[in-house]
Formats: sequence, structure tokens, C-alpha cells
Amino acid sequence: DAQVQVLSYSVTPDRDSVPALRAFAAMHGITDPRWHLLTGAPGDAARLARDSYFVRVGDGATYGVARIAHTESVLLVDGNGRIRGIYAGSLALEMQRLREDLRRA
Repeated sequence: DAQVQVLSYSVTPDRDSVPALRAFAAMHGITDPRWHLLTGAPGDAARLARDSYFVRVGDGATYGVARIAHTESVLLVDGNGRIRGIYAGSLALEMQRLREDLRRA
């Protein structure tokens, strides 16, 4: 479905420049034009991840590498910016639930 977009937000923009994200996409075969790898200014990206996408960044992080915590969370967000579901991206059952929810949307 052309309306479905995948947005992967980097919360380490000091390392994840646009060229670095392009190289990452090429290395991992990310070619679908609906999948976007995004980055931003250091403070903005970390704040977005922490406040909107449940990723803990900085000294309060309790898991992950260095000063950033990675999350497996996949969020289903509708065209109005409302969260419609939160899924564990590493669990096949959760990804099946996401597919079912997408069909209902």
C-alpha cells in the first residue's frame, strides 16, 4: 500500500549523517522507496526519540550501547499523527498483529 511508510529515526545524529544513513541502507539492502532513514540535529533527534518513541537516551539509559538505548518498538501511527498500536518488532506474533491492524486501518 503506497500510503504505508516506514520511518526509522536515528537518535545518534552526530554519527548518522545523511551519507552514513545512505551507506547503511545500501549495506542492508533497504531499497523500498517507502522506507525512510531519518536523522536530525543532535538535541532534536534525541528529544524526539525520548519523548515520542519511548527510547531512553543519555545518562538515564538503562540498556543499549554507549549513551543510547535502542528499542525494538514499532509504532503504527495514522495520517493524523495518532498512535494506533505499539509492537515488539523482534517478535513474529507482534508483526503479524501489526499486519492485521494495517488491514483494518
